[in-house]
Amino acid sequence: MAAGSSPSDANVTEKRIVLSVRPGEKHRSLDEVDHVAVPLLHRLATDGLAPDHFEAKVRCRLKLSSGQIIRGTQMDENSRRRCSRFAAIGGVYAEAFCFIMVLDGEEDPPAEVTPDQAYALARPIVNVENTMGITRGSWGEEWILVDIKEIIEPIGVVELDEFVYILRKPTWYEDEEGDEDEDEP
Repeated sequence: MAAGSSPSDANVTEKRIVLSVRPGEKHRSLDEVDHVAVPLLHRLATDGLAPDHFEAKVRCRLKLSSGQIIRGTQMDENSRRRCSRFAAIGGVYAEAFCFIMVLDGEEDPPAEVTPDQAYALARPIVNVENTMGITRGSWGEEWILVDIKEIIEPIGVVELDEFVYILRKPTWYEDEEGDEDEDEP
């Protein structure tokens, strides 16, 4: 172990973001969103965020460094256990369709991969307002790309009338192990 590092530092470096599950016959076709995804991906190149000639490869499942899973609606749109909605840095809330890796002319990577650059193709919740601890917004018409490194956690939503109410794990509901460690000398 290097000087100044602790065992907990070693565990943090082992945690990583992993994309998996290639789209298959059971999944929704990407043709549904090609008209949206292609211009967004080309914009990455024109903005200098991706190489001029890059390959885009799709995965359906994202495992966050926390171990939580987000599955794009391409994979399980009609599932009773939907887990496609997420919160990201900057107050972004969205529903992922799929996850797109940006590769510099590489061959198709393995089914499970930790990419250097990848994005969630997502439909955002817009006009988000927070009143008295209740966060709500409405589904946006425009699709967006969200860097997977900015995704914080999965969220739940409840749709009532024209609003989408965002359900997040309360901050006070943490693992009890963290509280026990604080009491030890």
